[in-house]
Amino acid sequence: MRCPMVLVLALALLAPAGAQESKKGPTKEPTPKPQASEKEQPAGGGEGATPVFRGKGEEMFKKGQELFEAEKYKDALAEMKRAKDQGKTPADKELVQTWVSACEGGIALENYKKEAQHGAASRVYFFTMEALDRYRSTPIAPKLNAFADELALKTLVVLENFDSPSPRYSEKFGKRFINDPKVVFRGSHSLEWTTQKDGKASQLRLKDPPAKWTPFQSIVFWVRWERPVNIQLLAMTGGKSEGESNALEYTVSPGKSGRAGWEVVKVDLERFKAHGSANWNNVQDFMLQIEAKSTFKFDIDEIALVRKDKPDAGSADSDTKDDKKQKKQQKKTGGAGPAKQTERKKS
Repeated sequence: MRCPMVLVLALALLAPAGAQESKKGPTKEPTPKPQASEKEQPAGGGEGATPVFRGKGEEMFKKGQELFEAEKYKDALAEMKRAKDQGKTPADKELVQTWVSACEGGIALENYKKEAQHGAASRVYFFTMEALDRYRSTPIAPKLNAFADELALKTLVVLENFDSPSPRYSEKFGKRFINDPKVVFRGSHSLEWTTQKDGKASQLRLKDPPAKWTPFQSIVFWVRWERPVNIQLLAMTGGKSEGESNALEYTVSPGKSGRAGWEVVKVDLERFKAHGSANWNNVQDFMLQIEAKSTFKFDIDEIALVRKDKPDAGSADSDTKDDKKQKKQQKKTGGAGPAKQTERKKS
């Protein structure tokens, strides 16, 4: 009985003219949002302040910085650890730790670049984004930013980035554009989505999605929960006969980490349940929708399709330390499920 109910709900939301946001909007295709520039990075103590040392600590620190600038991160890490031991106070050692972390981030960046050369751009992109969280306030952040932007152009086809505010999404239907830099995930705007006053089912319908999704492995978007709720992802496709409607659907459940910040939600297309003769070769509509009488509030940003990596990319032999760490964690927790969610930028 679930299939008819899914289609009836989707068609009911699509049918009334003006009942939901219009599909009309800017014709320019969204592009991956750039990461924060070096000037926009949070002021890190490692760059803005000078630690005080005992003995030859200052000499070690300067040598470590020179090696870091030369991208010799392993050698720089060894020097920074030695310099940290010579820090005069705990505060001085903390300043040096920023550089220690930056060197570790540089080593991770080198590993990511090597793996991306083997055709694993999509997989490496998400590990790079996670690394950006860990090392955002260190001197390696600008280089991680640049690499993430480079990978995004190869990896993502952006369906909506919310950077062009328009009447398509209105407060009447529980949506409003946010331009607060402290809240926005990437770019100039994100979208706040909350319960409609009448308590009716709510949807976010994307404009002109590509018809053929077979070159893609997954769909991804970022959320910042305030009042979590299940989100149904629904693709409407053409049927075998004229007028026949079919759907592919998947329900995303919020993560249970309980920590504030942005999370990435990544769902493999193979996880969607097909109704009727639906397939990824003829997508006519795609929407995110929430059941009626649900109480919710969250921010959403950058909805994109993720291209498939090469068949031989990301073999066991080329796993980075982050890959292995994540696999180990998934074994302990039983896996994150088909919707991969990881913490993003703190607010």
